[in-house]
Amino acid sequence: MGIFQDLVAYFIPKKEEVRFPELPFIDLADLDILSAPNPEDFYPAYSKHAGEAGSVRLLLKVDSSGRVGQVKILRSSSFTRLDQAAASLSAQFIFSPYVREGQ
Repeated sequence: MGIFQDLVAYFIPKKEEVRFPELPFIDLADLDILSAPNPEDFYPAYSKHAGEAGSVRLLLKVDSSGRVGQVKILRSSSFTRLDQAAASLSAQFIFSPYVREGQ
């Protein structure tokens, strides 16, 4: 899991925060990561220079192939650049497809 364990606190919402009511909630910790980008590649240069930091809480809609199809910001870091970078970063993750009841 590596990088995912470092980021999991920012990417996994509590069940009561789910905003895709038509879909079942699946904890991303239950999925294997097939591909994960380097977070440093997404951290805005200006934010680094300005010392901006924070936590972003995101909700990811992962499709049946394991790709992130939609990202919603549930809680902002208070810095738009960081929020957008976190959303862009999370959209690049590829997870193993989730199998439930053999499907």
